Amino acid sequence: MMVTDDHVFMPLQSVTQWDGLAHVGYDERFYNNVAAASVTAMQGSTELSIDQIAQRGIAGRGVVLDIAALKGVERLPAGQAITASDLEAAAARQHVTVGAGDILLLRTGWLRTFTIDKQIATYWNGEPGLDLSCAQWLHQRDIAVVGSDNWGIEVIQPNDPNMAFPVHCVLIRDMGMTLGEIFDLDALAASCAEDNVWDFFFSAPPLKVVGGVGSPITPLAIK
Repeated sequence: MMVTDDHVFMPLQSVTQWDGLAHVGYDERFYNNVAAASVTAMQGSTELSIDQIAQRGIAGRGVVLDIAALKGVERLPAGQAITASDLEAAAARQHVTVGAGDILLLRTGWLRTFTIDKQIATYWNGEPGLDLSCAQWLHQRDIAVVGSDNWGIEVIQPNDPNMAFPVHCVLIRDMGMTLGEIFDLDALAASCAEDNVWDFFFSAPPLKVVGGVGSPITPLAIK
């Protein structure tokens, strides 16, 4: 008889993953006025951990908006902001509605810098992404979750020594929205464009990491 086994030691937020609600805060507070001290080196997040999200799972109607296709390019450049008007235009172009409880996925094409060009340093040096105007658009539509093929959801300028994450602060800390990053959306967007059906059942439960502030995932879109 032969037996094999594995041991995994890894960061939880450097691949396709969810940001939990204790991932970003400001003024010493996380979402729902939870104190920053609720996250410790020994216990992780004691009140907003990713395993608490995992108890309910993350699954439902998914919609992908292809922002790169809207702009007529295979990928947006680093530093290009996606505005609320862009989200509205992409939905209109695709004849799809985005509403309450939906899981919204945004294709910028930026992941191709990593997967096709193999320019790893370039991929991590800035990115196209949402600007702050999108927060109100998402709130008005009661979107449950946002995911993207970039590494940080929001627009980041290359070589920015004062990198800040205002969209993270508003979406995670103020709105209680889980964010998904580093999604591979090329094949999904191509399939949706082929049959002009841009919504699907989407499931991506996080790992039940007790105290974790994020989790790697294996997303699945079923059309």
